[in-house]
Amino acid sequence: MKRPRLDKLDQRLFGWFFALSVTPALLVLLVGSLVLSRSLDFSGTLGPWGRIADSGALLLDAVEASDPPPDVAAAAAQHRAELSESVTLARRWAFIGERFASVLPFIALGLSLVLALVAWRVSRRLSKQLARPARDLVGWTARLAREEPLPEPSEAEKREPREFRILREAFRIAAPELIAARDRAIAGERVRLWGEMARRVAHEMKNALTPLRLGVYRIASEAGPSLRESVQVVDEETRRLEELAAAFAALGRPPAGPVSEVDLTELLQSLLRSDTAPPTTYEIDAPEDLPLVPGHYDELVRLFRNLIRNAVEAMHGMPADRKIEVRVQPVAGANGAGPAFVRVDIADRGAGFVDVVDLDRLFEPDFTTKSRGTGLGLALARQTARAHGGTLVAAARAGGGAVFTVELPVAPR
Repeated sequence: MKRPRLDKLDQRLFGWFFALSVTPALLVLLVGSLVLSRSLDFSGTLGPWGRIADSGALLLDAVEASDPPPDVAAAAAQHRAELSESVTLARRWAFIGERFASVLPFIALGLSLVLALVAWRVSRRLSKQLARPARDLVGWTARLAREEPLPEPSEAEKREPREFRILREAFRIAAPELIAARDRAIAGERVRLWGEMARRVAHEMKNALTPLRLGVYRIASEAGPSLRESVQVVDEETRRLEELAAAFAALGRPPAGPVSEVDLTELLQSLLRSDTAPPTTYEIDAPEDLPLVPGHYDELVRLFRNLIRNAVEAMHGMPADRKIEVRVQPVAGANGAGPAFVRVDIADRGAGFVDVVDLDRLFEPDFTTKSRGTGLGLALARQTARAHGGTLVAAARAGGGAVFTVELPVAPR
């Protein structure tokens, strides 16, 4: 993947900023210099002052030659002095104006260079300030691709434009969501591949089990007392293989059929009575007004049966405290308008997860901690929970043991 040339961004930003700052200033200097030069050319020379001085001198000479009265002669003499002083002052300003007009282009050029230097520094700094966050965000995309953590917020980020701060915050929010989405996609693809393979295996197993079951039935009807025990073992193992084939066939296949309203309290009580036996005991805590859960009844039975049987097996061989604790409670939604989920906690006092570091591995189809386990039970349980819009997670229980938590939505999703 070719990375964008951010140095080109620096150059473009600098070019635009420099042009927008220098061009108007240069135009103002140019127009001002031209107007000032024309004004000096028009008003800096003697021009009208010279003509006034000549005509005034002729007039004063005529007045003095006509032998005027004393008061007129005094006024003419005073006017001649003032006229002479004005002409002298006009000549001085004409001299200064001519010299200033000669150096005005150099002054304008110097101001233009100073202004261009200031504009260059400001434009360069501004372009770097805008390009640096963009460069950082490009680097962040590479970090996201490599699943690397993003940098922590710094003081420099607080001085950035608000839009860049919003983008950085969006990146930080999206990073864990992208990782979770990638993990879900990988897990979904793994389950899909396992499901496809499992269905093929289940098909082949069923093809072989059908004549095997018929053969066991015929042998059982004709076998003598000495073979009955062996035939019973074969019958039990073929039944177990049939259950295993059914589990393989169900992996990766969504529930089918109509949805009904399920009373989880009644379902759990029925399973606890049928799947537990002394010395294992159970206790269920559920409110009377628990909302019904829409779902596929048989699939939910298989889900909770797997969890209850796992709890029973986890406490097998323990001398005491072999008790399964089940708690059912409604969970309010985000708006607080009413219950959005029904939460079921199934806890035991078994050995817990001693050798399992990542508890999510428990739900992988190829992972099991049992000597004769297939690893399909919990995988199918989570698949059923997700197919109903819910979740299934595992956690270690304080004081030893494990707790599996199922959350199912009250309304269909």
